[in-house]
Formats: sequence, structure tokens, C-alpha cells
Amino acid sequence: MPLNLPFARLLGIAVLVLMNACTGSHHGTHTLPPSTGNVALCFTGNGIDDWQGVDITLQSIELTPKGGGKPVALFTAPSPGLPINLALLDHTEQLVGNFSVPVGTYTDATLTIVGPTLGTPSAVEIDPSENPSVGFPGIASGSYDTSVSLLGLDSSTGRPLLTRTIPLQAPLVVTTDKGNLLDLAFDLSRPTFLVAHGTPGYNQWSLDLDGVLSQRLIGDVSQVILQPMWGTIPSIATDGSSMLLSQRIGAGIVGSVVIPQFLKIRPDVTNGTLFRDGSADTSRVVKDFSTLSSLLSTSQVVVSGRLQADGSIVAARVWTPGQVFGSLVDGHVIQLIPGQNVLVVEGTFGWTSNGGGFGGMSGEVDAQTQFFLRNPTKPEADAIPIGSGPSFLSSNRLAKGFRVFVSSGRSGKSFVIRTVEILAARFSGSPSMVTGTQFTCESQQFTYPEPYTGHYIVDLPFAKGFTWSNDLSKATDGVDFAGFASRSVDFGGTAGVFVPWTSTGAVWGDAANPNGWTAQTTEFQSLRLPDGSVASPWIAAAGGGSFGLSLPGGTQTITVDVSVATTKAYNNRGINPPPYGGFGIDTEPFDLSTASGLNSFQSYLARGWPIRVFGYPDGRGHITATTIFIQNPT
Repeated sequence: MPLNLPFARLLGIAVLVLMNACTGSHHGTHTLPPSTGNVALCFTGNGIDDWQGVDITLQSIELTPKGGGKPVALFTAPSPGLPINLALLDHTEQLVGNFSVPVGTYTDATLTIVGPTLGTPSAVEIDPSENPSVGFPGIASGSYDTSVSLLGLDSSTGRPLLTRTIPLQAPLVVTTDKGNLLDLAFDLSRPTFLVAHGTPGYNQWSLDLDGVLSQRLIGDVSQVILQPMWGTIPSIATDGSSMLLSQRIGAGIVGSVVIPQFLKIRPDVTNGTLFRDGSADTSRVVKDFSTLSSLLSTSQVVVSGRLQADGSIVAARVWTPGQVFGSLVDGHVIQLIPGQNVLVVEGTFGWTSNGGGFGGMSGEVDAQTQFFLRNPTKPEADAIPIGSGPSFLSSNRLAKGFRVFVSSGRSGKSFVIRTVEILAARFSGSPSMVTGTQFTCESQQFTYPEPYTGHYIVDLPFAKGFTWSNDLSKATDGVDFAGFASRSVDFGGTAGVFVPWTSTGAVWGDAANPNGWTAQTTEFQSLRLPDGSVASPWIAAAGGGSFGLSLPGGTQTITVDVSVATTKAYNNRGINPPPYGGFGIDTEPFDLSTASGLNSFQSYLARGWPIRVFGYPDGRGHITATTIFIQNPT
């Protein structure tokens, strides 16, 4: 399924400063080295509910020249590998760096992911949210690092590795007269990406990167929303016109590594750069860095900036951490308590002046708290807060799941939030009350001290150019948004009714709501069904067939329609623990387009067999299946 992110999808553009050309001797003959160009490497992804950390470790990326030939190394990670938290990629860009490769045209990118070493946990560490959604099959805020199977690991030689080759939608053409951008995207919404196996609360998990990776095409560098970058400042220009950032990537759970190059950071000389000194608990706006010499001796500096066409980064905000834990946190909103003016944010890491690594914070929003929205296309708006104070919470302008960067400090004995930078605004919930101009998004609101005791309900007007999609169809197929949103299936009993679930990307300040959020893109996600069982056998039909599904506590059997053309089916088989720790899951696809594959799939549809179904209500009380897992314990 294509990712649904608010980025332009055009060809790569020039974004980086070229390396100086190599020069040779003035005497005699010599061989010139191959010409090279620079490639900026970024990672991005869509949102994934219920997780604060999905961490993998990247070893290298190679590029395949057009027409074949020896692969060219684009990036080799410092030991022990580059940690990437896929959950934090949520509609933002992780800029890894700026790498030199030979001039040429490249058609594929191959990623190598590092597996576990002998006697250590698995190659992936996953950490659920402290407040996951209703129906989440795991344990809130529990670590599953010893029970995750990364499908496809090759353990034939030494440390297990996983390689995945991505055909580039547009070949990467590297020349000496411009820079280039390679943006690789993870689609975390695929049902096969992260799957629980076993009894809820005691899960084993499998993670499958097949079909998850793709190339993101970006046409305008000004639309790139960079994640906050952190590291140390080794030098500041004498005139204050720039400084260099030695970037670190990763923190907390997976540690961090230093990227062996410097990023050039420039101040916003027009709108000013907000500098937040965490130790002094003060803020000021600067238009050059000449007064920030203290950064040279600061162990950690965080920069939020805009990528420029020449490869530099203009800083919108610069922070240094304070002495209290969680004074800077990069993550997601997980809880709002408007009556107490409290905001809770979780992330896999945060920063403090003495080293940090703390992964969350809870703080009070007071009258001085400022809320910023990353808006790199409009630098003047990027520098101005869109709101302030407790009223921003009480008016539903912040929601669970928003991707944020938060700074905080002390006010007496209270922990007070100073700034909230919104990197991506995403409303997750069930749509209702659809009209020609707006719809209502309703979701469980986690209220203190008990979860699941309330709701948030927000009206989202449609922005100009609003689009919606799902796994099976687009809005252009004749099915209207209101009709699709109104569908449901009823299993009866305590299982109850299941309604559509959506993830809506919102924009601020559209003409439909100049002082609030409007819906720009809505993606219908698969019904959130728990494991069920086959209640009635397979009935063949043209192009596929159907079977009956029941859920624990339900009194009704729901028909599941299967298409051999569009439904994906898998056999999940538990296997013995591998020699490198963790546990093993073997997920084997059924090829429903062949008679043998369809017959093999049908053989498991005996009454009572455990099964998990992903799909959408079809308007008749049936489920149109997109993905099916046979939960085979043998």
C-alpha cells in the first residue's frame, strides 16, 4: 500500500553542496580518480499506533549501477551499526548524512540489517506505548526484545544478516553538478509488518520487512520535515554565520553512534532562531550564533531546522538540555489531562545535561507554554507559535499520537512545559457525522489516573484537495467517504460491533479552519479484530470464496470474503528458538492465485481453527479480507 504522507512525489532534487574537485600533479602523467557526487540519505515512514519504539540496526546500504556491475557502497554504519527507531519516523525525515559516490545512474538500493550476536536478544527491539489503544494484544510499556523474530535472517555465515533490495521508482542519477537525495520509506501500516503470536499479554512477535520499504520521491526540499538532530558543536564561525554539528543518531534503548561528518547549521537571519538554554531555563531569539559560544562546551545540543537547496540547514530552534530528567523529549503525545493542564509525552529517549537517555515526561502546561508547528515551506510561520497556554489543550488542538518534540523546565516544585514543537499532526479514531464539509473523529482518550474512561471527539473540516484511501480502493472508485465511514460488522455478545478506524493527517490554517486543524488525507485502516476462529467452512465462488469467522465472546458468525487477486494469506508456524537468542516464527505465504496454493489455504479452514483476519466491512455485514494469518502452532 502506498504511504499516505503530505510530501510531493516528484523526482529527486539538488539538495547538497558538491565536494571540491580533485586536482592532480602539474608534471608527468597521472590517472584521475573517478568523478563523484554527493547523495543525502534520509529515512521516513508513516505512523504506527501503540508503539514507542520499533528499533532495527542498519549495517550498510549499497547502490546497484544501471545495467549491472559491482554494487557501490553508499553508507557503512559505524560499529555496532546505525540504530533506527521506525516508530519515530512518523511523517518526518531522519537525515543520516551526506555521502560521496561515483557519478552514474543507480536503479536499486540494498539494505543490510544486523542480526543478534550469539546469546543476545533478537535483531529487533519493540517497546509498546504506555497507553496503547483498546484491543492492543500486548502488554503496555513492556519490552519484547527477547521474543521478536525478524523474518528472513540469514544465519549461514557468522552474525545473522537481513538484506532487502529496493527497486528505485526513479533511478538515482548522480552527477558532479548537483546534489542528490535518496529517501527510503518504511510503510508501517502493513498488516504483515508486526504481528503478535500466542496468548494476549504473553506475546511473541514477528517483524517482516518484505514490501515495507520503498523509495520516496520528493520534488521540493522545502517540504521536508526533518526530525530534531542532536550531537555536539565542534566549531562556530567567527562571524556567527554558521556552526558545525557532529550528529549522533539513536539513544536510550539502542544506544547511539556518531556519524563521521559534520552538518552545517545556519541561523535564520530573517525570522530569527529561537535558542532555548535548558540549564538557565531561558529562551531568546538570535539571528547569528556569535553569542552562543557556550555551545562549544555543551555535551548535547538539539537542532530543529529546514533543509536548504545548498545542503545546509537553517535552524528554526536550538535547545540545550537542563539538569532534570526529560527536559527534552522526542516522541509522541500519549495522554492529555485538560482539567489539570497536564501533557504526557513518551519517546524512546530524551536528553538531560548530564547525559540523558530518559524516555518520557509529564508536565504542566502554563500560560507561557508555546506550541509551534513545523512548517518548512513558510519560514516566517515556522518561527511563530500557533498557540499558547492551557486553552490549546482544552480546545482539542493537541491529540494522542501527535509527533512532537518537547522542552520543559522547573517552576518551583512543578515540572512545566516550555515549548511543544508539533512535527506531524495525526488524528486516529473512528469517523462519524460525515457531511459535505467535515467529519467527526472519535477515539479513546486516556484520562488520569485510569485509562479508557473517556473519549476525545474532534470535528475536522475537509481541507482543500482532501483525499482518502484504503488498501483496496481510492475515492475515485465511486465509493464515497461517508458511505465507507458508515460501514460496520457486528459479532454480537461481548465481542460487539467493529467500525472503521482511520488515520488522518491534518494541516493548520487552511481556509476551511484558519485557526485550527483540517483533514488533508485520511487513510482507512483494517478493522482491529482480535484472533478468532473459523466458524463455517470454505465456500468457493468466482474469483475466490468465503468462510465464517467468530470472535471470543461473540454470538454472531461474520462472513469473510476472500479474493485470490487481492487477499494475502500466510501460515504462521512457531519453530524452535534460533541459536542467536529470541524465538522463531516461520511465516509462509499461500499463493492464492494457484490451485495448489488455494487448496493448501482451504485445508486449514476447518471449523475452530485459530485465525486472524485484516480487512474492511463491505456494507453488507461481511468483511472483505486484505490479509489473513492462519495461526498454526506446529
